[in-house]
Amino acid sequence: MVEVALTLITPVLLRELLRWLQAAVSPHDGSSGADNIEHVPKPPEWKGWVLAVALGLCSMAMPMMLHHHKW
Repeated sequence: MVEVALTLITPVLLRELLRWLQAAVSPHDGSSGADNIEHVPKPPEWKGWVLAVALGLCSMAMPMMLHHHKW
């Protein structure tokens, strides 16, 4: 059951981390020359750290779970 949860949550965490990274590096002040760019607030840094730590923990938990089941 835990393996299924880890298998399902890992791609979701990766997608959210990539969305956060894209939002963090995108221009936020509309200075790129386009007039139709809306002002988008910069995402909070803590969210990126939480997503990165959660993704790392999921990545470390899966081999430990598989090793435990084969032991």
